[in-house]
Amino acid sequence: MVIAIILLINIFYQQTTLKYWHDSTLVLKSLKDDFRWHDSPMVFVLNSPDNFEGIVMASISNVPSGIEELIDFQTSHPFTGKMIDVLQYNMTTMNDGVKIEQIGPMQLKVSFNQWGNWWHRYGFGATSYENEYYKVETLDYPYLLTFKSFPAGSTIIYEDGMKWKEFHFMETK
Repeated sequence: MVIAIILLINIFYQQTTLKYWHDSTLVLKSLKDDFRWHDSPMVFVLNSPDNFEGIVMASISNVPSGIEELIDFQTSHPFTGKMIDVLQYNMTTMNDGVKIEQIGPMQLKVSFNQWGNWWHRYGFGATSYENEYYKVETLDYPYLLTFKSFPAGSTIIYEDGMKWKEFHFMETK
């Protein structure tokens, strides 16, 4: 009887893990198929999916973009420009995503649409940082992104569920 209970528990967790792998694969395939900025000189990815319930997706460590690697190595049309994943996050459902709010001329607030996610950078919990293009300030759950320079022809994209969306700055007064 004890062995049967242990076996049932094992099967349950195995099936749960297999579902996470299946769902993460569906999300990545959809994102690969939906990527349409192959010839953009510069792409800033606001929320790259690091993992799905612990299953590695586009996790990065000391490289600028896991999404670029996904596009370059798993599609027939590689990305030709420079891509940077600003921050990564953990997905808990296939519908997870963010909302973007422009709060200044070159400043964005990136917030989760749902509860239960957190920001990552290079496999660890994200902290504030800056580079030659922008400054990131992590708050509790949103983060602020302030561009210092925005190269001509650059694109800002963000993942929302199983699709990419593009952000365009509005003129502020």
